[in-house]
Order: sequence, then structure tokens, then C-alpha cells
Amino acid sequence: ERWPESLGHCVVTQIVHNPPVLQVFTLLVFARAGVHRPRTVHAALKHFGTWLTALQEHGEALPPNLGLNALVDRLERFALSNHFKVQAWTFIFLHNNLECISEMAVQLQLLRRLAPHARMLAHHWSAVVRSMFLHFVVFRVIHAPVLTEHEPRSPQHEIQALRELAAEFKAELSRLPAVDAKPPREYGQPRRPAGGDFHYGRAARRQWEEVEAKYRDFAYQQEPQTHRLAIDVLLDGGDGDIDAVMADDW
Repeated sequence: ERWPESLGHCVVTQIVHNPPVLQVFTLLVFARAGVHRPRTVHAALKHFGTWLTALQEHGEALPPNLGLNALVDRLERFALSNHFKVQAWTFIFLHNNLECISEMAVQLQLLRRLAPHARMLAHHWSAVVRSMFLHFVVFRVIHAPVLTEHEPRSPQHEIQALRELAAEFKAELSRLPAVDAKPPREYGQPRRPAGGDFHYGRAARRQWEEVEAKYRDFAYQQEPQTHRLAIDVLLDGGDGDIDAVMADDW
């Protein structure tokens, strides 16, 4: 999974000068990526994110042969996997690169698949997964840049669909228990095994409020779409790596 630096530069150069070869390299890295081999997923997402950024910086559109539907399938599978590192890396990738997937219809397809799982992801036991999911939802969905553009680049019906999805995600987050909420009376009873669900939800509410404040501060100083999260984390550490995850712009 770890390529020599010279090979990485060579691949980027080839993709920028001949975008259709992106399909070949994408198939190559994702063919080895499996949710039960977390490092392969990290490598695939990191390489693919580098290539998307290079194309965007050079003003090149995604090649039509890329296979975006298959890409959505892969990202959904990673985001909903049972491995917390794979999930965290996937939401970091989406936070950093969703705008590079220039077709709004593809973005909507992915968001529609994730929306039914918003509650589960917001109540995730891992603080890192919760935080990365909330960063993605706040920066790229609820406050998606396209929703505030004076001259939108996407058709109006797609923007309206995104606005409705953003409202759906926000409504789910609004159901999280308040930070100072008390556990329900039934909490801790032998027949109620979901005791941790309340505490994870309360922690998620606190994280959501913090990310919203972070968005407002960042938007005041610069363009929110430029915000990035560090993906080179959790490789050797555990869930306590949350500070390193947000080292770039926290």
C-alpha cells in the first residue's frame, strides 16, 4: 500500500496529462482495499484523494469512464462497515474530497444512501467516527457551499434535493439528547441493553455544537470549502487519536 514517493508523483503526472487513466489506477488501488484490511482502505482513499485534488487544481474534469456508481457503492460500504478506522477514514475522505466529485447527481446518490443511517453514525461508540461524520455533515451537507452560491453551477432541482437532504440530516441530529440531559428512568435496567446509546447521543450533541461553532469561526475567516482534515491518523493508534485527526485545522 505504501508507494515510493517518486511513483506517487509519476502517477499524479500521468493522471493530470491523461485523465482517463484515472480509471486504471482507481481500479488498482480499490481492488486491494477491503474493510477487513483497514490499511488497504486508508491507502486507497489517500491515493484517490490525491488524484482528485490534482485534477481539480489543474482544472480537469473527472473522466467519464471512471465509474462513479461503483465508486458510490465502495464509499457506502466503507462508511457503513463495522471497522471504526475504515469509517473514520471514509468520512475524512468525503469531507476533503466531496467537492471534487463534480456531478451533483452522484453526490446526492451517496447522501441518499447515508441519510437512513444518520442516527446510527451520530450514536457511534467511537468519538473519532462521530466527530468525522459530524464534520462531514456540517461542512459538506448542512452548510454545503452550493447552497449559498449566488450563481449555482448545478440545476435548481438538484440544489433543492440537496437542501431537503440537509434538512433530513439536521432533523436527525436535532433529536440527539441535550448535553445536560438526564438519563431516562429506565436506564440501566436489566432489560434495557442500550444504555450506552444515551451517553453516545449526549456526547454527539456536544460534538455537533462544537463543530457548528468551528464552522462559524472558519467561515468568518476564510472559505469553508477549503477546510481539510488529516487522514494519516489511526494507523497505529486507537480511538484516542482524535486530536491528531483534526491537527490540520482544529
